[in-house]
Amino acid sequence: MDVTFDSTALALERAAVALSPSEAHGILTGLVCAGIREDAAVLAALGGSDDDSELQEVALATCAELAARLDEGDFTFMPLLPDETVPAVQRSRAVVDWCRGFTSGFASPGEPTARTPLADEALSDIHELAQAGGTVNEDDLTEIVEYLRVGVQLLYDEGRGGVRDA
Repeated sequence: MDVTFDSTALALERAAVALSPSEAHGILTGLVCAGIREDAAVLAALGGSDDDSELQEVALATCAELAARLDEGDFTFMPLLPDETVPAVQRSRAVVDWCRGFTSGFASPGEPTARTPLADEALSDIHELAQAGGTVNEDDLTEIVEYLRVGVQLLYDEGRGGVRDA
């Protein structure tokens, strides 16, 4: 399944889940980085139910794609954001949504793992971005997305092998 911004938006809408595609992707990325891959936990983190087969299919496909990209370690991971045809103002808000979702997913139940100071700093920065207001220009947006890509890869790499159930 090809997971896109639009396919994610449609699955969320059909399941009546009040998350943006970016926030949902952030939640799933946080779960993958935290080592949570159990189907029920993934669906519950999005606010879906067992009856939401389309949402479940999109969520599990997204988690599989995220894990595959992050396992490669070649920085092919990208936060799910609206494409460049959408004004920077809306994409800035989507970055905040994604960061809010990531911090939520990463902080899901379970034993916290010890992290290096660099990983703690990345997590703290993502948390700060989740609280941000306002918007940024195109150049700053590009830098923030690049920082998120590196930070997520670092957090994933530190937690690799720690797959756990919620």
